Amino acid sequence: ARETVDVLLDIASATDYLNANAQGAICGEIQQLFDDPDFPLLPDLARLKSILRELQRELDYAVNNAAITRELDVKIRTGPGRLVTGIPLAIARHVAALNGVSFTYLIDELENINAPQQAYVNTLLRERTPPVTFRLGARTYGIKGFSTMADGEANQQGSEFELIKLDEKFRTGKKEYDKFARKLICT
Repeated sequence: ARETVDVLLDIASATDYLNANAQGAICGEIQQLFDDPDFPLLPDLARLKSILRELQRELDYAVNNAAITRELDVKIRTGPGRLVTGIPLAIARHVAALNGVSFTYLIDELENINAPQQAYVNTLLRERTPPVTFRLGARTYGIKGFSTMADGEANQQGSEFELIKLDEKFRTGKKEYDKFARKLICT
């Protein structure tokens, strides 16, 4: 969410797409994504970024202390994936120039997270809605499963995701890999 807001702020500083009215409307929708009744008012993207930074610092502090105290006491302020999909939806509704743009989240080195964390990523993948899409990267044998947090349902290849084995593509020849890389970037 914070990275997406950072990009929005860059767009706001370089264009006139995100005037005060658009920012207020987007922030109003984003505020509705939080379950916390005491969530602060979000008048603009700069304030949203500041609040998201504060929340991340609180979470980092709790996680760092959990290693010592063996307790993790954090407030869950929104549902899993709500910000990931909700922010792009709000943007698409209020910024005509970005309507129809695909918001692509890139997650690399998936092999470095454990199976429950991969299940969370799989849940995001399964429950995504346009304009959101994902590109995930993992080393060969780095994917620990395709289960989701939805009663253990598993994502199915060809339905929720397309599996592309880059190692095999690379080994088949440089010319084919170059062609594949261009296609991947352009889609």
